[in-house]
Amino acid sequence: MNRETLLAELEHLTHVARMHRMVHEGRASISDSNIRKMIEEFAGGGFYERGLCLQSCYGSRDGNHVLLSLSDPSRILRGLAIRLVSLICDDDQALQAFSIVTTRSARRKLICRMAQRRRCDVVDEYLRRMLADQNSDVNELVSYGSPEFVKVFLEAYGEHQAASINWVRMARFHPKVTVAVLCKIAAAKQERDGSLRALARSGMLSELADRYPDRAMELAKLWLRLLAPSEIQLQRLAQRAPREMAKLVLSRTEPFQVNFAAVADRLDLHDVRQLLGLRRDNLPLEKRWFHRRTPADRSALREEFHLGWRDSSGCLPTWLIELLPSPLRANEARGHGNIHRSQLDPWFVSHLRLVCRGQKHARSWIPLFVTRTLICGHRQSDALSTVFASAAAQ
Repeated sequence: MNRETLLAELEHLTHVARMHRMVHEGRASISDSNIRKMIEEFAGGGFYERGLCLQSCYGSRDGNHVLLSLSDPSRILRGLAIRLVSLICDDDQALQAFSIVTTRSARRKLICRMAQRRRCDVVDEYLRRMLADQNSDVNELVSYGSPEFVKVFLEAYGEHQAASINWVRMARFHPKVTVAVLCKIAAAKQERDGSLRALARSGMLSELADRYPDRAMELAKLWLRLLAPSEIQLQRLAQRAPREMAKLVLSRTEPFQVNFAAVADRLDLHDVRQLLGLRRDNLPLEKRWFHRRTPADRSALREEFHLGWRDSSGCLPTWLIELLPSPLRANEARGHGNIHRSQLDPWFVSHLRLVCRGQKHARSWIPLFVTRTLICGHRQSDALSTVFASAAAQ
């Protein structure tokens, strides 16, 4: 088979079948010199033929050609070659590939692929060479190294190079090593400095909270000895460890930029009362957490805090009344009806009594009420909502 014959056969195949055929030809080239020579001719052709030659490396395992393709004029083929390095090239060829790629983005893609394939020896050796050459890019790429290399690096350079290290990726790939080293660094500090603020603002505490919330809470407490709560990103930690964070917030006087509304159902009633009474900014009254509390908790919270929840006319939010136990719901609905009665026109007053007699009669008047509400405005809609709640409670 010659070059023209193979191209003619490939012309009638789909793309997937064509790629499979080239992998087969690559395997055959290991023992057939004619096929190997034909594939080498493809390497000097156009974009299509060079792509076929590179695809054959999946079968031939030709690492030398993969290294040559790293300098191909086509960015598409260079990207394919970067993916092949971690699959085909040995350790020496892989280290040589790092010296061939010239751009920072290509170097990061290459080391990322090597890390995904668990080629830790190659990655660690390349990082050591970067350290020996005093290459500043090592701070950005060190998170792809093995846990052992990362631990040694952070203990030696973590505090001094804190501003340039990608802490988010470091915490995502090596959470146990990262939190251990950072707790050690934070415990040794006696005064705040720029490196500590850079660590707190990097956002890596959120990554640690997802994986090791207990250790992340320990690190946050160490940081709070020297930093203000507003300088630390604590929201994710509040979601992963709400009880511990609530106790921490209540034990201090500084303002915290955290919101417990999404996790208030996981807090003890005592903590909820303390937050509503002392830290309303951290736990605003919202339906998404109030409806998850037990009926007894809702009654207790309403009894203690209802004065602060009422509007200027003395009314509670309609959704809150709907979530109260039946006796409280009926009393609040009747109270709302009395407050709003003076604001309703005579047509409404004549039928509100009918609604309060029972839910069965109320349903027959709902279409008329809706139409009338659209004409008369939202205030009457509020009154109707409370009266419907009262009717449903009877």
